[in-house]
Order: sequence, then C-alpha cells, then structure tokens
Amino acid sequence: MIMSLLNEVQKFIEAHPGCTSGDIADAFAGYSRQRVLQSASKLRQSGRVAHRCEGDTRRHFPRLTERAQEPEPQPVRETKPVRNFYVGTNDPRVILCLTRQAEELESRGLYRRAATVWMAAFR
Repeated sequence: MIMSLLNEVQKFIEAHPGCTSGDIADAFAGYSRQRVLQSASKLRQSGRVAHRCEGDTRRHFPRLTERAQEPEPQPVRETKPVRNFYVGTNDPRVILCLTRQAEELESRGLYRRAATVWMAAFR
C-alpha cells in the first residue's frame, strides 16, 4: 500500500511541477498528512524527485536526469601496510622512521594522522 502511495505522490509531482508540500498533502486527503509528507520525503531522499527550498516553502519537481549517469568510481590506490614500532624507546632509528612517516602523511594532506605519528615519535 505504501509503494502505491509513493508512486501516486511521484506521479502527482510529475503532473504538477513546483507544487508545495501542502499541495501534495491536500491532494491526498484520503491519507494522513504525515504519511503523505513522509512519502514525499522518501522520494527526495531516494532521488526520484528534486526539491527546492524557498524560505519555509519546499517546492517539488520531477527529476530530469537519470541517476544512472553517475561518474565512474576511481580506482583505489595501493596502500602499504604500516609497520608497528615499539614507541617510547628513544631509539633514533624508530624516531627517524616515525618522522619520515609523519612527513609523508603531511605531504598527502593527512594532517591529523601525521599529528598522531608525531606524538608517537616523541612520547
């Protein structure tokens, strides 16, 4: 029954582009206002209809483009496993390795991760 209400609300929006939430609720007097507005919200969230807010008024429009035209996903870059070092040894080799790792993270723009590594290097 809800799916038929979703389809009916979508057809109403397609027939009346720019309709407000109140217009949609008034058109479906046989259903509770809350249920009709929830259906419109689900349609917006799923991308089946679009909306635009004008102050407190929300206007609904049919979706003009298909969602299937999404850009292709980018391939995942290879990641190297990070070796766990014992922290707090004051071993210069460990500190050197951790500082290099922190600098490499900073060069990639991962400042929070780099800060964690810097803290580990000088505990």
